[in-house]
Amino acid sequence: MLYSTKRKWDKLMSSTTGTTKSTPAEPLETTTTITITPAPEAPEAPEARNSTETTESRESRESRLQSPDDSKKRRFDATPRSAGNGKPSIRAVSPSGSIGSVRSTVTTLSSLHHDGKSKATYAPWDRDAFLNRLGTFRFVDKWSAKPAAVNEVAWSKRGWICVDKNRVRCVTCKNELLVKVESDDEVTEAGRDLVEKYEDMVIDAHDESCLWRKRGSDDTIYRLPLQNSSQARPAFSARYNSLLKIRTSIPPKLSYPAEVEPAALHYPSECTDHGPVDETAAMLALFGWQNMDPGIPSLVTCSACFRRLGLWLFQEKEGEASVCRLDLVEEHRDYCPWINASSQGKEEAWKTLHRVLQQAPKNLSSSASVYSVASIATQHSVLSNAERDAEDNSKLQKLRRLKTMYFGKGKKKEKGKDMPAEV
Repeated sequence: MLYSTKRKWDKLMSSTTGTTKSTPAEPLETTTTITITPAPEAPEAPEARNSTETTESRESRESRLQSPDDSKKRRFDATPRSAGNGKPSIRAVSPSGSIGSVRSTVTTLSSLHHDGKSKATYAPWDRDAFLNRLGTFRFVDKWSAKPAAVNEVAWSKRGWICVDKNRVRCVTCKNELLVKVESDDEVTEAGRDLVEKYEDMVIDAHDESCLWRKRGSDDTIYRLPLQNSSQARPAFSARYNSLLKIRTSIPPKLSYPAEVEPAALHYPSECTDHGPVDETAAMLALFGWQNMDPGIPSLVTCSACFRRLGLWLFQEKEGEASVCRLDLVEEHRDYCPWINASSQGKEEAWKTLHRVLQQAPKNLSSSASVYSVASIATQHSVLSNAERDAEDNSKLQKLRRLKTMYFGKGKKKEKGKDMPAEV
């Protein structure tokens, strides 16, 4: 039965394609007409599936054996190209797939970097940073004397530095301001109004987002740590030892308040390591002076107000009409805490240190409480008006000679514009 059915199927296919197929001679059977209707596609035979899988595995092996250059080339060709320029489009996409979020992240990081840089220059509690800002105002050719409300201390407390002739700049927001006010402007009413204007601009001249606009350094930032004897006495010894190197340049005649008795002070033991205490060096150290520049041996400075003095200006020479005295108080700047009670808090710094040295250290016996003082007596007294005038004339003559040495002889300057005593 199966064989006859196959023969009929072959005859039908031959008639459809127009081809004949020879078959072996078989017994004749009754011809039956068969009507064929389209049937649904038969499922793929297992042999065909195996053949397809074999072909795909072969192609995958061939793709793995291709060279790296061919693989890179195929990946590059598959990259989507931007319309218009024909070049590959490279776009930064965040893990969530949003380009806008990436841009916002970059903006946030840049703003954080800017804020960190701003905060690095904003340190109202840092005393060293405050003194560095105040030190930029020490040059007389850049900064002239100002009223107390707008002097260099007020600007430094709010983050300003001096960058040019009476021009200040904020260390954080970089805003600049030209300060057009002088110390004698407070005499007139218009001058007082101008001073009040600049007093407001110490704060308002900052940028709106500047941190110095919100808060500056407090008044304690400028005070000297002298209340504790464990800090005051070593600092005095350091200044005294620096002055011993230039003891021969210190003028023997000094001017200071009469209440100070050098022989009655209890000097630190470090001051007697090189022999008896030199009274002139001790008085300079008591009022905050020290020698810090080895290149100029006859120069003394104040680390609080940055005042610099050349001791050669106060040396007595033969033929002088008057005697020059070094005033240890008046040579400081007006706002210096060594002589200004408001800058130090309650009293002048030299008075606090003087009281500390009047007290004997706890670990010192009463028999050795007062150290021996060198036989070089310091001559100090209250000068009369005539003596002060003569002393001022002598200083003026020395300054003129010093000016001639550096600049030569030239045209005379107007009255009141002589070279200052500061070096």
